[in-house]
Amino acid sequence: MTGTRAVVAVDIGNSKTKIARVQGESVDELMEFDTSAWTEGRVRLPALPDGRRRICSVVAAATATAATELGAEVIGEDLPLPAKLDYETPDSLGPDRVVAAWAAWTRHPAGAVVVDMGTALTVDWIDEGGVFRGGAIAPGPVAMASGLRGAAPALTAAEPDLEARWPGKNTTDSLRVGVTAAVRGVVTDLVRQARVVAGAEARIVVTGGGGALVSRLLEDDHEVDPHLLLRGIAAAPGS
Repeated sequence: MTGTRAVVAVDIGNSKTKIARVQGESVDELMEFDTSAWTEGRVRLPALPDGRRRICSVVAAATATAATELGAEVIGEDLPLPAKLDYETPDSLGPDRVVAAWAAWTRHPAGAVVVDMGTALTVDWIDEGGVFRGGAIAPGPVAMASGLRGAAPALTAAEPDLEARWPGKNTTDSLRVGVTAAVRGVVTDLVRQARVVAGAEARIVVTGGGGALVSRLLEDDHEVDPHLLLRGIAAAPGS
């Protein structure tokens, strides 16, 4: 990706909103807060640096408010998605998946497989022609654990713990062992499937709030870029 102008990039995710100043390869994270704050009127924005402002949002209820408050352009509405799509239901495709994949492709023109661990785990492929070819969506570890707790309220919530070993000797440790194994299995299987279709030349790029966990689970060669989406928001072409 190229470009030296500063951009205020806004990533509105299912759980969190991140705002950063991006200029070239430099990413300066300015603030992070619960996305629900947009719809609940709880956002108190400080003075933000000068620069073009862009939003990538997967929460429709927050998008219009954020665009008005920030005076920002919205990718997928005011600005086109940066990649061509080979996807049957583009209206339900989260723009964050496309922008992150495109950002990976700009560095790896032989193609890329993006593993993004957040509220959801997505594994997406962009081919050597820069065409977004789709992928998979699975629950992230927190959603996985909370879903189990919702179905079985007597169980406590537990997050993955790579030090947890079977057999768990109490209920919390048993949950940690189970959730860790479930996340490992999903990540490993989806990356294996992606490798078969995308080919060995496609670079695996790991990102998202749970990127460090994914990196430790993956045996395949890969790189980690926690700011992949923010870089893509800033660099995506547009008016």
